[in-house]
Amino acid sequence: MSFDRMAEWQIRQAQERGDFDRLEGLGKPLDAHDLSGLDAAERFQAVLARSVGGAPEEVLLYREIETLRAHHARETEPARQQALINQIRALALRLSLLHEKAGRFLAAKQASELIP
Repeated sequence: MSFDRMAEWQIRQAQERGDFDRLEGLGKPLDAHDLSGLDAAERFQAVLARSVGGAPEEVLLYREIETLRAHHARETEPARQQALINQIRALALRLSLLHEKAGRFLAAKQASELIP
């Protein structure tokens, strides 16, 4: 069984047992400013980025990839489409490497799925 399938299976099992039914804040919107799920280094980076009006590199990469994907969807010239795919591929690789470095291996794998 692949890691993804195993994770999905475990999530489904937990849902069936009702493990998620008693979570604190169930049904309430998430606090966008809550950094409790981040380790100290990530929390520091997030606070620093907020203080200068920036966003983490991963967020910027996701935004740029989505912009390029939208351009790709509208593009009709094959050479330009390929150039956009090459740009997206390079950004997705950078995103994947950032996720791997942070130990977020599922996110790293999913970055490659952003390529049209």
